Amino acid sequence: MRVQRIDQIEEYIIENKTATLEELCEKFDISKNTIRRDINELVRRGNIEKVYGGVTVVEKKTGEYAGLVSYNERNIKNHEIKDRICRLAATYITSGDSIFIDTGTTTINIIDYIEDKENVTIITNSIEVAHKALSYPMLRLIVLPGVLNHKTASLVGSSCIESLKKFNIKKSFMACTCISLTNGVSNATHEEYEVKKEVLKSSGECYLLADHTKFNQTSLCTFGELQDFNYILTDITPSPEYLDVFKKHGIHLGVTENKIFI
Repeated sequence: MRVQRIDQIEEYIIENKTATLEELCEKFDISKNTIRRDINELVRRGNIEKVYGGVTVVEKKTGEYAGLVSYNERNIKNHEIKDRICRLAATYITSGDSIFIDTGTTTINIIDYIEDKENVTIITNSIEVAHKALSYPMLRLIVLPGVLNHKTASLVGSSCIESLKKFNIKKSFMACTCISLTNGVSNATHEEYEVKKEVLKSSGECYLLADHTKFNQTSLCTFGELQDFNYILTDITPSPEYLDVFKKHGIHLGVTENKIFI
């Protein structure tokens, strides 16, 4: 499938930093016309750029790919879409639930839509989620300990992970940087990688919140496979390749675009 091939090509370029057209044609057994079309798609994603005779990884100011930017910058991007996804996510929360809300701009606004739920306990390592929860005194809030990551406004580290092990989380609402058929669900910071992995282990049901721009991309650390999630909540129906994977693994899909639920 073309989507899988493009993901593999992107992973290969990122691992090797640069690659020539001839090298990519030989590696993936495709023609120059095909590789040129695939490269155009990769350039559109933003992690790869063309150079004379081949391609190279786009150098970011932070040295990271897949665009890790500050919390405030991410909060501006696709704000209305993310808010709709949060509203959809809130419909899965019922009174008495103990939930984990992940750090990130895609998950934070869930709090705005659960004030009518009774006895909901929120566990989080997000400074922004904790701050927003101050406006809703009816919600019980547990903030995990840890070291502050200023870029992501999150608490990370061994104390955070050890504290997570104490809790039986009924539902976790997770964010990510990228989603890929070949590389799973990934994040742009290794500091959050271990925290997210532990949340998946500790949760009865796992919900992944991601807008359409995060599909078909790969970031630094894969913290889960698609089948690790019970629900994928997004704004536009993904490609048929993803729907096949969802069906195979019994993953439920919720789409704000037309309120599709499968």
